[in-house]
Amino acid sequence: MHRQGGFYSNIERLQVSLKALFQLATREAARPGRKIILWISPGWPASGDREQMDVKQEQTIFNDVVTLSTLLRQGRITLHSIGGSSSWDPFFKGISKPSQTVWADLALQVIATQSGGLALSGGNDITTPVKRCLADTHAYYEISFDPVTTDRPNEYHDLEIRIAKPGLTARTRQGYYSQPSPAEKVTTETEKLGEVTGTESAVPAETSDYAKAHPYFDLPLAQLIERVPELKTLQPAPDEQDLPVILQKLGRSVDDFVRELGDLIAHEDVTQEKLNAKGKIQAKERVQDNYLILHHGNELGASAEYRMDEKGNRLGPIGLEKGYVITAGYALSCIRFSTVVQPQSRFRYLGEEKMDSRETYVVGFAQRPGVATFVNSVRGAGGVDVDMLTQGILWVDKNNFQIIRMRSDLLTPNNEIRLDQLTTEVAFGEVQLQDIPNPLWLPRDVDVSMEIEKQKFRNLHHYTDYRRYRVSVKIVTPQ
Repeated sequence: MHRQGGFYSNIERLQVSLKALFQLATREAARPGRKIILWISPGWPASGDREQMDVKQEQTIFNDVVTLSTLLRQGRITLHSIGGSSSWDPFFKGISKPSQTVWADLALQVIATQSGGLALSGGNDITTPVKRCLADTHAYYEISFDPVTTDRPNEYHDLEIRIAKPGLTARTRQGYYSQPSPAEKVTTETEKLGEVTGTESAVPAETSDYAKAHPYFDLPLAQLIERVPELKTLQPAPDEQDLPVILQKLGRSVDDFVRELGDLIAHEDVTQEKLNAKGKIQAKERVQDNYLILHHGNELGASAEYRMDEKGNRLGPIGLEKGYVITAGYALSCIRFSTVVQPQSRFRYLGEEKMDSRETYVVGFAQRPGVATFVNSVRGAGGVDVDMLTQGILWVDKNNFQIIRMRSDLLTPNNEIRLDQLTTEVAFGEVQLQDIPNPLWLPRDVDVSMEIEKQKFRNLHHYTDYRRYRVSVKIVTPQ
C-alpha cells in the first residue's frame, strides 16, 4: 500500500491483511476435514501500545479476535506463521474482555499460536520451518468435549492438555469463546419502523407453532408453480446431487457480501397501498427518503437500517398515522444464506430457469422451527412483536452464485396478530463502489404484499444511487 506513513497507515495495512486472512479462512472452513494454513510473512504492524486507543477501538479489536478464533476453530483450521520476530510471547494468552486488548492481539504470530499452530522465524532458511509445520499433518489426535455454556456471549475459556508421560507435550488451540445456549445466535439491531414491519430477531420461534407447517417446495411441481407463478419456465432438476456445491458457493458469495458491505446510503422511493378484498387499490401514498444501511465489521448481526430526510434527520414511521403499514430491513435479507446461518434452513434444489436474462439455479428454502434465530419480526396492533419463520425461492446466478431474485412467504400464518399472508419479492442489482474490486448485489426493487386482520396492503420499494455513507466532523475552536 502506498500511503502516507504513520500510525494510521499501519492500521490500514493491518486491516487489509486481516481481511485477506478472514477470506482465506472462510473459504477453507467450508471444506470438510482438518486444514493447515502456512502463512510465510513477517506479519503486519500490530503495536502493543495502548496510548492511542479508545473504547471503540478496544471493542473492534475484541470482536475481530473472537470472530477469527471462532472461525478457525469451527473450520478445523490450524494456522502456522513463518517469518518475523519472536517477540510476541506476552500476547499469546487469550483475552477475555475488550479492555484487555491491544493491536498486538491481532498479530499474525499471536493468531497462529492461539489456533494451535507454530510461530517460527524463517531467516534465510524457509525449508526447515515449512517441513516442521507440515509434520503436523502426519499424526494427530482429536479430543471432543461438551463446551461450557454461558449467559453472555464471547466468554473466554483456556484450554490445556496435560500428558502423563515425561518429556512429551501436546499442542492444541489455547482457548475458545463460548456462547449462550442453545447455540451461537445471529442478531441484528434493525429498527422497528411501525406497527407492522419486517426485521430480524435473535429469538428462535417456538416449534409448537409450526407443528403442522409443510414447506411448499415439497409440493408436486404443478402445485408449486400454481403457488409461485414465477416458476412456470422452470426446468426441473432430476435429483439434488448439485445442491451441496450450490449452497457452498452461495454461502461464500454471501460471506463476501457481509465483509465488503460497510456503511451505505441510497435513495428510496416507496409506494404504500391499501387494497380492498379483491386486491384493488383503495388508497395509496408515495414517499421518498434517504435509506441508511449501517454494517460494522464482519459480524453478521452488527447492522441497522434507518430512513432519513435530506438534512440527515432520522424519520419516524411514515404513513402509519394514515393507516398504512411500514416495511423495511431488506438490504441484509441475504444474510440468512451465509455459510454460518445456512444450517438454520432446509433447502431443495428445484432446477434451472432463466431470470432477468441470466441463467440461474433455483433453490427452495424453509427455516427450521426451533433452530432458526435470524427470523422476521412483525409488529401487530398494540405493539405486539411476533417472530415469524419464512420459506421461499432463490434464483442464484450460475456464473457468480449471487442471488438475483428472492421470494419469501410465511411458513405458516400467525393467529396471534391475525397475519394471514406476508409475501416479499426482492430483485437484486449490481452496485459497483470505488473502494472494493467486486460489485455488491443489493436490493433494487422490493414488492411486499400483506394481509393482516383481514386487511390487505402492498408496499413497493425502489432503491437507487447506492453510495458509501461517511460522516465528517468539524471541530470549531471557541473564539
